[in-house]
Amino acid sequence: MKSQKHSSTNVLPEPLEFYLDETNDCPHLAQALIDAGQIVHRRKEHFKEGTDDIDWIPVVAENRWIIITRDTAQRKIESELRALIVSKARSFCIPNNAPRAKMAELVLKALPEISKLVARHEGPLIASIHENTKGGVNIAVYYPTKQARNKYAQFSKADKE
Repeated sequence: MKSQKHSSTNVLPEPLEFYLDETNDCPHLAQALIDAGQIVHRRKEHFKEGTDDIDWIPVVAENRWIIITRDTAQRKIESELRALIVSKARSFCIPNNAPRAKMAELVLKALPEISKLVARHEGPLIASIHENTKGGVNIAVYYPTKQARNKYAQFSKADKE
């Protein structure tokens, strides 16, 4: 469902290119992003079902697509976190208990901030999107923070050797 469509509802100066992983590969979210003037790549267009994250993350990162996921384990499983950091992926996690309509709403509300963050961070960028008490969204950046860079510096060093 790759779309080059530019919509009058696009709130960004240039469309972003998103990749919906297996946890988010649903028509509702894809269509909401396309309707907002964004470009969408869905997992089923590029990878087989069940493809390991460590296999698809570098490909997605090389294409500079922004990952939208519900997979919070990517920040906890060392091999997946390594793949995100080493490939300089840009990934945003949304709550895995959010209904599909809420997922789309959160991502659409977050688009301006996502745009600013990816403009400032070539990658890696690992963040999560949450609804705040006022009905807006907050984005919590997990990487690159000074603490996380120090903690995971060995990933970059080990991969250069």
